[in-house]
Amino acid sequence: MGAKYKAEAFRQNLVVDLVSELEKGRVPWKRAWVLPYNPISKIRYGGVNRMALAIRSMDKEYADPRWCTLDEAKASGWRIKKGEKEAYVEEESGNGPSCELNAIFNASQMDGVPAMKRKQAPGKFETVEKILTNSGAVIEHKYDNAVSYYPPFQDKIVLPAKEIFRNTEGYYNAAMHELAHWTGHRRRLNRDLSGKFGSVGYAKEELRAELASCFVQVELGVKRDVHRAASYLCSWIKLFIDKRNEIIDILCDVDKICGYIMGFADEKSLQSQI
Repeated sequence: MGAKYKAEAFRQNLVVDLVSELEKGRVPWKRAWVLPYNPISKIRYGGVNRMALAIRSMDKEYADPRWCTLDEAKASGWRIKKGEKEAYVEEESGNGPSCELNAIFNASQMDGVPAMKRKQAPGKFETVEKILTNSGAVIEHKYDNAVSYYPPFQDKIVLPAKEIFRNTEGYYNAAMHELAHWTGHRRRLNRDLSGKFGSVGYAKEELRAELASCFVQVELGVKRDVHRAASYLCSWIKLFIDKRNEIIDILCDVDKICGYIMGFADEKSLQSQI
């Protein structure tokens, strides 16, 4: 089996598994308090690999976000438990994922791994507020409005007043979703934001914004309505069930959005946790 074929099968299985989880009302990153990363290289897994490992962690009930190769584990004095099976990720380089697959193991599958310590991070809402402020995004609050939106031609985020939301998390869920859209403006990440409601272009952008805001909030510790997020994502992602490369491209865009947004924080959330 060639490397390209194996990578295609990996991506196809990823799309099928993701849709399956969303249809069950489950989001793969629900259990995460830190997104998956390699404790040896200190590098986070992104894009396709982030989603694949989130799904694997949910399926196997891994609570530990640390993953590494067999060789890295051996070099660190860690031992893979008997009978444990590897997961796969696409090899990443400066140009993104390649056709090569690497076998890795979760820290929960090993003996000898030191316990993970959670370092005290800044208040979650404080960090979100810093991101919104440092972004320089124009945010308009309306008391007579119950809908959040971002009109690219005006380049501003419109949100209901904070008091209208049922809780603080709900407000920041909406704010981060719209900030993800805001990153697509031609002066920032320059994505196509011209899609009309119901179009493929519109669906792509909604998936990008919802996934990016979900991942950022996982890092910041801001809770989301899991079932609502799953239902919303599933309603759009089904349009791409037979277009796996479209979803892969969307996941790569999500990485860019997350990096852009987290650039407005005082420090990388993950680095404060490692």
